Amino acid sequence: MIQAKIIELGKSDGKREAIVHAAVELFSEQTYEGTRMPEVAGRAHVAAGTIYHYFEGKEGLVNAVYQMAKLEMKEYLVDTMPGGLAAQEGFAWMWRRLWECATDHPAGFTFLETHHHADYLNATSRAVSEEFTLEMMEIFSRYAKAGELKPLAPETLISMSFGAFIGLWKSVAAGAIKDTEELRSASGEAAWAMIRA
Repeated sequence: MIQAKIIELGKSDGKREAIVHAAVELFSEQTYEGTRMPEVAGRAHVAAGTIYHYFEGKEGLVNAVYQMAKLEMKEYLVDTMPGGLAAQEGFAWMWRRLWECATDHPAGFTFLETHHHADYLNATSRAVSEEFTLEMMEIFSRYAKAGELKPLAPETLISMSFGAFIGLWKSVAAGAIKDTEELRSASGEAAWAMIRA
């Protein structure tokens, strides 16, 4: 499995993890392009040269950030999904988990959903992304084959669902909409109505 090949944050002296977490915060606050390596070092409370002990420059660091954030999302939406859920129940579960992922890991979620990543992703990051996408498509394809979803490609249904969520999340993060349990539930029902057969 791809995850076994990914960065091992917990097996260092803690500095590598601190650097990755500092980077994801800064990348989400002021973009990857707008963040300088000394800022990452300062946020992580390490010497600037320490970053290069763990990463091959800024591109190596952003790939570590991407992999961490993508694997967190995969854990929330795919790895922990109960088996045997019917389409509506499964979608409602994923919608709740999207809210939980965005709330528990706001910097990583913001980084994933507000950046164009293609220019710097390495082979491992692309493999992580592809694995997550394929597993999500398998879930939506299964529901579509059962006649539960609109007759659209799985990629389209996923994009519609994620797009709706991201719009809500941005409004909540900006303070324009209040995050309540009622909002989470009602928005999930509305999103399901948008893609169901």
